[in-house]
Parts: sequence; structure tokens; C-alpha cells
Amino acid sequence: MTTTTTDSVVPPKFTARQGQYLAFIYYYSKIHRIPRRKPICSSTFV
Repeated sequence: MTTTTTDSVVPPKFTARQGQYLAFIYYYSKIHRIPRRKPICSSTFV
């Protein structure tokens, strides 16, 4: 018999802001097919 515990809470591996930044990098690269440039990201998340 296998038991699972649903009471344990796993903290997120990164903050909401970091998640937005990672999503931006991923989709920018996917759409434009080139890696993002730092100035673009810096101006977006300031």
C-alpha cells in the first residue's frame, strides 16, 4: 500500500518576478529565434 502526504508544502523555486523574467526570455527567444539582449529585458522589468 502506498500513501502520499498532501499536507507538505513545497516552496517555489523562484519568485513571481523571476518567473516572469524566465517566461519573457523563453518566449522572446521562441518568437524571434534569437537570444534576448540584456537591454531589452532590463527596460521591461524595471
